[in-house]
Amino acid sequence: MKNVFGKEYNTWEERGEASVYSKSREAYFPINYAFLEDARSYNPEQSAKELTQPLLVVQGDADTTVQDSRQWFDNATSVSSKKLVTIDGANHTYAADRDLEQVIEEIVLWFKETL
Repeated sequence: MKNVFGKEYNTWEERGEASVYSKSREAYFPINYAFLEDARSYNPEQSAKELTQPLLVVQGDADTTVQDSRQWFDNATSVSSKKLVTIDGANHTYAADRDLEQVIEEIVLWFKETL
């Protein structure tokens, strides 16, 4: 996370929040320190093993914020139904309108097929 927050990372806990700049949204967003504490305690691979409900994961292949979801997605062996959708060229925020439209289409399709 140091690469995302830069110099602010070192004083994040002391101040309670840090700002991260979103290139795609061209704005700063405050992130509370509690988010970092929660993220540190989260183990996606273990959590995936414990899932039992249907699972949909949508991720852009140009997302540099979240690691590739394939590893923990493959650990979700107890779910009744699972689907991983990769949006070509999409970043973490699906900044391009076409990316967001594809995300919405995939979610609607998944709901129709699964629930």
